[in-house]
Amino acid sequence: MDTDIDKLFVNGYASFISLTIFTLAIGLIVWFSIKLKIKKYNETHPEHEVSGRFVSSAVRFADLTIVTLTIASQVIPLRPAVEMMCSAGSVLAICSTFAAKESLSNYIAGFLLSIHRPFKVGDIVVLNMDYMQIKGIVEDITLRHTVVKEENGSTVTIPNSRMNNVAVEVLVPRD
Repeated sequence: MDTDIDKLFVNGYASFISLTIFTLAIGLIVWFSIKLKIKKYNETHPEHEVSGRFVSSAVRFADLTIVTLTIASQVIPLRPAVEMMCSAGSVLAICSTFAAKESLSNYIAGFLLSIHRPFKVGDIVVLNMDYMQIKGIVEDITLRHTVVKEENGSTVTIPNSRMNNVAVEVLVPRD
């Protein structure tokens, strides 16, 4: 026989309590494991500490949001609010994706450059771009950009989406 309190929850009060405990446990495990990974990363890469803190905060926010929405979705009176928040989150994710299109294209191009490796750090390259020609030594290749030091000593940082779309001539043969 259902009690009045059982009618407030999707699968009854006992199921709500067990799901809440399980969700909180998984959420805490994810939270602490991510925190530990980022701490280790920050120790080995101190130059990226700020971005590590940002990623840590973003992951904790996402973790807390998922845990809260999972628990709240089991309370029948809260379900319309949870559905509205999920819908708003979906729209926000789509808008963010469009806003970050340039950055995402740089990361995808950086990933492709790391797979195909048309040039490597230390190579002397000539980049034939629409508006200019850049000749120099490749100093760094990241997922977001490539750094080329020109003969005059200036450093040029080129987004990988551009590097993926220009003619690159490698002047020094590879080892």
